[in-house]
Amino acid sequence: MLHLPAGKLDKYRFKRGRGCLFCRQTGYVGRDGIFEVLPVTSKLRALVAKQAGSAEIFKTARDEGMRTLREAAIEKVFRGTTTVPEMVRVTGK
Repeated sequence: MLHLPAGKLDKYRFKRGRGCLFCRQTGYVGRDGIFEVLPVTSKLRALVAKQAGSAEIFKTARDEGMRTLREAAIEKVFRGTTTVPEMVRVTGK
């Protein structure tokens, strides 16, 4: 589900929501956001000004260090903040 080689996952310990009366047996309580932030660099500003296509803007944004919503969610899975099934539910397959 994470689309990562199994060898990279060996050092992580994944969690599973257990459930209780407080969380209505879901294993989740409260909210935690995942964000896809696009810092507007001079290269991106130039592309927008010349009305470049979305694919070109996206590629440049990735080259400039933007991380996707899925990558932000995977980071929370690795930190133990959320679970893989919840990440997939929110970001899709």
